[in-house]
Amino acid sequence: MLSGVGPKNHLTSKNIRVIKDLPVGKTLYDHITFPTLVFTLNTTRVSFNEARVMGIRYIFDWLRDGDNDLSSPGGVEGIGYIKTPVSDDPEPVPDIELISIVILGMYGNYLTDPKDVATFIAAIRHIQELVATEPFQKFGTKLHNAQYPKCKRLKFNSDEYWECAIRTVTATLHHQIATCRMGPASDHRAIVDPELRVYGIKNLRVIDSSVIPRTISAHTHAPAVMIGEKGADMIKRTWNMR
Repeated sequence: MLSGVGPKNHLTSKNIRVIKDLPVGKTLYDHITFPTLVFTLNTTRVSFNEARVMGIRYIFDWLRDGDNDLSSPGGVEGIGYIKTPVSDDPEPVPDIELISIVILGMYGNYLTDPKDVATFIAAIRHIQELVATEPFQKFGTKLHNAQYPKCKRLKFNSDEYWECAIRTVTATLHHQIATCRMGPASDHRAIVDPELRVYGIKNLRVIDSSVIPRTISAHTHAPAVMIGEKGADMIKRTWNMR
């Protein structure tokens, strides 16, 4: 918006010369995370320890076999996708991603929709059922009673407790999309057309994940790469380049 492309009222309030009045930033979707569903174990040294696996032998084994602790991206020990019972999507697509990890910006109006809170709670209940199974219980896995100051008056493990906890520590995964929404000219929220050209401005395209018009189930890295490749092809076609 510093370039002068954005909502007129907002630009004017910041003394930015308006080049084109477009609803940049009016739609924003993101993936958020609740990183503090914590379980204790009665066993030690079963979690990923970066300091322990940075030796030459581990690095050599990883380069040779590609299958040791170093192959865990960002320390992620396990990953899964589930569709919670509160999802109303008719397609068999997940609405929650589960990430098993040993460690752990902007105000996005997260959790203003009660459905999002219900989805998180449903995911927490699913995880509790998962952890009750034998593969986890062999480590003596127990749910940790985290002490959140704002949630002390609530019964631990109740839906009300988890809603309070979610609203206390939920954070962004930095998967923001749709701030430069792609759509037809009839879409009053659209910033770019299907060729990624900014409406009302010649020779300007937006080619990144901000053009994705609605939330997606997966991470945004692969779609962003795809958009970059497709955008490059569009530019080459425009200029008759191979």
